[in-house]
Amino acid sequence: MIEFLRSHQMNIMLVISGACAICAFFVLISKNLSKTKKRSLFLIEVSATCMLLFEIGATNFDGDSSAVGFWMSRICNFSIFFLTIAVIFFFNMYLTDVFTDNEDILVAPKRLKVSSIILVLGGVMVIISQFTGLYYTFDPNNTYQRAPAFLVSFIVPILVPAIQLSFVIQYYKRLHEGIRISLLLFSPVPIAASVIQVFTYGLILTDIAIACMAILLYMFALIDVNSTLDKTLQKEKELIKNEEHAIFDLFRQIVTAFVSAIDAKDENTKGHAARVADYAKRISIISGKSAEESEAAYFSGLLHDVGKIALPDRILRKRDNLTEDEMVAFDEHVIRGKEILNEIKEFPYLQDGAGYHHEWYDGTGFPEKLAGEDIPELARIVAVADVYDEMSSIRKDRDPLPQQIIREEVVKMTGRRLDPTFTKALIEMIDMDTDYMLREHHEDETNELENEIRCDFYRSRYTKGIPVNEEVRRITFRYEEDKKEDLCPF
Repeated sequence: MIEFLRSHQMNIMLVISGACAICAFFVLISKNLSKTKKRSLFLIEVSATCMLLFEIGATNFDGDSSAVGFWMSRICNFSIFFLTIAVIFFFNMYLTDVFTDNEDILVAPKRLKVSSIILVLGGVMVIISQFTGLYYTFDPNNTYQRAPAFLVSFIVPILVPAIQLSFVIQYYKRLHEGIRISLLLFSPVPIAASVIQVFTYGLILTDIAIACMAILLYMFALIDVNSTLDKTLQKEKELIKNEEHAIFDLFRQIVTAFVSAIDAKDENTKGHAARVADYAKRISIISGKSAEESEAAYFSGLLHDVGKIALPDRILRKRDNLTEDEMVAFDEHVIRGKEILNEIKEFPYLQDGAGYHHEWYDGTGFPEKLAGEDIPELARIVAVADVYDEMSSIRKDRDPLPQQIIREEVVKMTGRRLDPTFTKALIEMIDMDTDYMLREHHEDETNELENEIRCDFYRSRYTKGIPVNEEVRRITFRYEEDKKEDLCPF
């Protein structure tokens, strides 16, 4: 293995130096790294690239006794020793940037500052060695020779990474997951390579290990940036979602307040809009609509009578026996509602429910006499909900109609006044409501069934019926004519 590395280490260094140069280029054009980290990584990659290229140059010019060989050997070997120190120094800068960016560690620890001082002294020693032959010398054939104090040159490349490693281990859990491994390996791998290189003359393991760690450092920095961006993006999505919920809640509150103002204007149909909204949403769900579509049906139902706010109080309070002119004015509430809701650009569907819920499926409704699927879908849903609430609500002359009567009337309206698809959903809703809970209730109303009923004229009163369950019941009827007063017209 050692012989293989000796024979191919030039090619290996050339490939690794190219990889470092590519990393330096991508660091330079990166827009996602902070300026300090970008600077440190760029200097690390450039230094590692040049270090390996000078290693190749030193090997090629070793033993070349020409003038060019003389100078190139000295320049290359000096650069190798100096750039080794430089890479570690720039890594120290990168570590400082990483930890000062951490919310838990705002000030660079003293160990890193001490490491910087040691590295500067190491660089000064490399310069001094050029004039004293402290680390290496050249024989008359210009061949590189280790000096007696050669091992001193390994003190800084081993000591400082050891200090850096101790620091990384201490704060390992506080580091971002994306860069933990690269920071943990950057120091021990070159240290191990330096120890091996001391005992294997001719191998250039330290510089190769440092360059490989420089590449690894960039790769994990990139992973960390992407991970940070993903987390930031996720947080932004959550913030946007929360803002949307807040805006939607505000919209709901405004709409509810608006509907309350309409209810206050028309006491005859108080609570009508809220019930229609609830029924419209239920019908949409039963019809297989999405949650978003069902929510749209709810708000369309809630605001379907918003145009009534533009009607005179005398028409709203009268409601029955309207003159022809008053009827025309009342019918225009759908047009006024559409005009009002047309101003809400974020929810354009609202105007459909308000403007077309009186269009009949057979084309005999108003205001435009639309028919079938030409009527907006939300308007068809609201129309079904509106009809149901009209029959299941309390009026000044009657109580809510019985469920069975309502069901029969809805069946009759299917395909004529109402959309068959949504009347089918309403009928299913009625059939599921065995206790007839989907209706307007008196405040003092109880669920007790009546044992008798007094009828003044035809259909003036209805029984609440008998709950349907698995229990078998016998039903008998007994009626008596009221002799006191003949109120029946037939």
